[in-house]
Amino acid sequence: MDDDTRSVSKTHLAIALTRRGITATDRNSTNGSAILRQGAEHLLVGGQPAELRGGDVIRFGDRSLTVEQA
Repeated sequence: MDDDTRSVSKTHLAIALTRRGITATDRNSTNGSAILRQGAEHLLVGGQPAELRGGDVIRFGDRSLTVEQA
């Protein structure tokens, strides 16, 4: 999918499967990333993995994705 707004870089966000579940790590992006959980937005700190839960929405640049299961 093209990003006409250029809000997401090719190294913006890392999603990883760990023994404990799934994590998201902002890779020190210019536009930042956040987890929306139960109506509250939690900004990701660059380089620090955050555990994801089912139902979380990850916002990165002008894009987002929903975690179905964690």
